[in-house]
Amino acid sequence: MSAWSKVRDFAVLTRIHNCLLAAASVMIGAFLADPSVTDKSLLGAAVVLFISAGGYVLNDIYDIGTDGINKPWRPLPSGRVRKRSAAGLTALSWGAGLMLSVFAGPVAVDFAFGYMLLLWFYSFKLKSTGAAGTVLVSAVSSSGFVLGAALGGNAAAGLLPFVIGFVFHFAREVVKGAVDVEGDRVAGIGTLPVRMGKRGSDVLCVASIAAVMALSIIPFAAGVYGLLYLVPVLAMQPLLALCIYLIVAPGGEGRPEADSYGRVAGILKAVMPVGLLAFLLGGI
Repeated sequence: MSAWSKVRDFAVLTRIHNCLLAAASVMIGAFLADPSVTDKSLLGAAVVLFISAGGYVLNDIYDIGTDGINKPWRPLPSGRVRKRSAAGLTALSWGAGLMLSVFAGPVAVDFAFGYMLLLWFYSFKLKSTGAAGTVLVSAVSSSGFVLGAALGGNAAAGLLPFVIGFVFHFAREVVKGAVDVEGDRVAGIGTLPVRMGKRGSDVLCVASIAAVMALSIIPFAAGVYGLLYLVPVLAMQPLLALCIYLIVAPGGEGRPEADSYGRVAGILKAVMPVGLLAFLLGGI
């Protein structure tokens, strides 16, 4: 295997695009608290990037069995990356995140330790508990806004993006669970889609996405953010509406097929940077 192939597989394991978005949420939270970018907020973004990367790899280590059914082409179930190498990547990423958090200050250190503990607990145990696991990973995925705002001197400035981000990530986690439902069911992992069934998952996905559409308008309607915030939010609405259509549109046996959920997951991934842009413009 070439060095480039190995780097590409490591990038797939760490979900580097998601890590960069998580780091960006820290910077945006800091900007909302204090428009002057500080070294601490930059360090905080790096902390979240490295710890998120390690968490994604760790999750794949625990998910080798289910990925062997749902996604056999991924680096670990395909055998392109050994489990020991993946564990080393997690340790390296988390070590780097912890080291950087020391320079960012006590708030970042506490966050780093808590972040790692929750990511481990989710992968090890909580993912299979249904709602609790989905709530936890949604909160963790949105917490960068609060960390950035805290490093910027005003943690409250990150609360509104955190709430909207939480609902968005909750919807996305349910959709991703619906994509992987067959492998999770075989492996005995009781995610929300496994526990609720297709019909219940459809209702929960639609309700969550509709909540994101409504909640994202509120900051502008309440005068918290201005017109610049509203522009990308309005651009998101048709995409979110398309997600709802794909879920409720008749499919095999009167329900959406797994590939429909896959398309919804892809659309939601594309919406994420647009949402981040909205919050950034909201701080101007």
